[in-house]
Order: sequence, then C-alpha cells, then structure tokens
Amino acid sequence: YVARIMLNRDKRLTPEIAQRAAENYLKEDPGARVPQIFTEYGLGNKSPIFVRDSIFEKNYVRNDKDLLFEALNKGISLIGGIETIVKENSRVLIKPNLLSARRPEEAVTTHPEFVRAVIRMLKERNCDISVGDSPSGYGSNLVDNIYEVTGIKSVCSQENVNLVKFDEATVIDGIPIARHALKQDAVISLPKFKTHGITVITGAIKNMFGLVTGLTKVEFHKKFPSPDEFSRFIARFFSSVKPTLSIVDGILAMDGEGPSGGRVRNLGLVVMGKDAVSVDSVLAGIAN
Repeated sequence: YVARIMLNRDKRLTPEIAQRAAENYLKEDPGARVPQIFTEYGLGNKSPIFVRDSIFEKNYVRNDKDLLFEALNKGISLIGGIETIVKENSRVLIKPNLLSARRPEEAVTTHPEFVRAVIRMLKERNCDISVGDSPSGYGSNLVDNIYEVTGIKSVCSQENVNLVKFDEATVIDGIPIARHALKQDAVISLPKFKTHGITVITGAIKNMFGLVTGLTKVEFHKKFPSPDEFSRFIARFFSSVKPTLSIVDGILAMDGEGPSGGRVRNLGLVVMGKDAVSVDSVLAGIAN
C-alpha cells in the first residue's frame, strides 16, 4: 500500500523501485512510519491512518482496556485530535456493526471493549452519547437479544450511556433512515473489518447501511440482487448519511465466507479517518 502511494505521488518511479523504497521506508518502525507517509506525501489529515500496538495481540482482554483507549487516542491524535472532530457537549451516535447475536470473539460484530474505548474518548468532550444499530433482517423485538449477546448492552450499562433502537425513520430519497441518527451532531461509525459475499469487504461505507430501519434492508437486498446494483445503491444511500469519523475494528477480523461465516483472523489492526471512502480504500488494499 505504501508503494502504491509512492507511485501515485512520483510518476518517475517504477513499481519495482517503489516496492524497494517502501520496504526501506518501513524497516525501522512500521507502526510509526505508516501514518507518517500520509503527511510526507501531502495527503492531509483526512487521510486514514493505521494503528498497531501490542494491545491488539491480546484480543481486548478486560484488564487491557486502558491500553486500548490509549492506542485509539494515539490514532485520533494523528488526524488532528478528537477536539477537531467532535465539539464539546455534542450529541453523538456511536454506530457499531451488530450484524447478529454473536459473541465478541467470533469477530462478526464490533467488540464491546472497542465501543467502550470510544465512549470514554467522547466522555472527555462531555458529549451526550448514544449507541445503536439496526441489524439486517431483524425487527425491533429481536434487537434486545443482539445487544445482549454481543456485549454492547453490558458496556452501555456500565458506562451509563443510552442504548437506542432505530424505531422511527425519516425517508430520504426513498430510503427510511433512522431519525435518531439524523438528530445527532455527529455519527461515529465503528465497522468490523470483514469480507462480504456481495460487496467483497464491509467497512466504513457499508456500516452506515445499518441506519436503514427495520426489515427494509432485506427489501433493498432483493431489489438490488447483483453486486454491482447493490454497491451502486449503497453509494447512493451513503451520499445522504456520512459519518463524522470512522474507526474500523480490525483487531479480530474475518476473511473467507464473511460477513458472518468466515475465518477469524487476528490482524491486530485499526484503521481510522474522517473520510469513509478513503478508509475503505485502505481496507480494500489490505484485503487484496
């Protein structure tokens, strides 16, 4: 990925030279060097960045939640700091990926400790925080079980933040979008890094599809059955509702038959950025 950035920015390089340059560039400290290249090549602080840390090899052990919080803060600081993204006293929705009632270690859903770390960051801004999702194919009466099994309910209770259901919608361009999300000052998307049978990967853009309320998502899958049709629909939907910030949980990721039946991979990776399209471009490069 670093080699491709170099090629794009310096047309005099050949792919072979760019590859060797990237390898030399990353030799000293890959965890520190990868974020630096965005600045060095003038891509600005909206570009996504990587964060890798030893904490990620421990798979969110509860005793290490402070290290996870520090690692995410480290990443946020590289794109300008949380103070440049979320104003104090803001109303903020945290939107994890809660596809179905699966345990955190199965890597199907955003890990609850990942959500906790973001909650703690927002508390420092004195935000009015809510957490919610509208899992695909499930009515409101089954969402409680999903919140319970995924561990999100427990974290929200412990952190004393609102866990919401998307029961009311506002129709925009023929798409019912959760009214609660539209009332917020900011939406922070916390996708899970996984493969996907239709869109190849599911990341920052696809995660926002969870703002479509109730069983309507199933109808859109039927209406746009092919990968090309559905991807174009997702792009159209995304133009109406964009996240303020995307932080991808790739600590435990999934490949193979994603988004729910694939292989769990211990990637130890977080990708974050203000531009969800750029974030997904990075994810696509990694998946490829």
